[in-house]
Amino acid sequence: MKRLVSVLLTASALSLPLIDAPSATAEPASCTVVVDAGHIIRDGHQDVRVLPDGSVIVRDGTTDRPSGTFSVAVPETARTAVPRPGFEHAYFLDQAQDPNLPWFGFSTEEIGSDASVSLEVDGPGRMVAWLTGRDDSFVLDSADRSLSYPIQAGQHVHVNWAFSHPGAYQVTFRIAVDGQDRELQTIFLIGDEIISAAGSGLLELPCPGTRSASTSVPGRLASDITGLTNDFTTLDRAWVKLTEDVARVITPPSTPATPTPPPGTPSP
Repeated sequence: MKRLVSVLLTASALSLPLIDAPSATAEPASCTVVVDAGHIIRDGHQDVRVLPDGSVIVRDGTTDRPSGTFSVAVPETARTAVPRPGFEHAYFLDQAQDPNLPWFGFSTEEIGSDASVSLEVDGPGRMVAWLTGRDDSFVLDSADRSLSYPIQAGQHVHVNWAFSHPGAYQVTFRIAVDGQDRELQTIFLIGDEIISAAGSGLLELPCPGTRSASTSVPGRLASDITGLTNDFTTLDRAWVKLTEDVARVITPPSTPATPTPPPGTPSP
């Protein structure tokens, strides 16, 4: 057991240099920015659409909302167990429509070209998307900006969305069509607390890229590994003490050996 603990401790310690992240004890970012939450979408049908003139909007029911003029609310009622590692208690928007939540998808129905969508996120956790009925891989992932989701011309698609932690996610959708990139920016408001804060219209958020290490994905991973290493260190020390205590109990005290008399020596 002691060797197992030592091996696990060593493995954890060796993994630490691989985490390219600031210390998990870093001070919270002092830089903040005030953003306009705009119109808060709470339910209904929304699609990111590329229009024939090349602009990108979100069609919210029958209303077209330009980039930066709206946010998407995902309340506590959307928090559930999601069958994906790291998302056991995540905020979830189903690929199938729930009338009480936003139904956020993509559409190329108004253009005659294929498109691809990628994701850039600044937020308190991880944001991912995947398709029901396909393999377990994500089609979009804030932790992997190299991913892009292809959409054929004339398609209308929806995906599953999951958010690992509550808070405000500042999201940029990048849509590539005919060799040109277009952007649409919005804020996903995850959890009742941030939704309530956005009700005034304005939100004070950390400047992009300045969130503390403890709320970034690499920072949380480094913090988790550090905590695991500390736990193994404590366990290793406790095991050493236990084995020493047991040895003292089960080992009889040492006594000098009585010398054997030479042959023929009379007994006393």
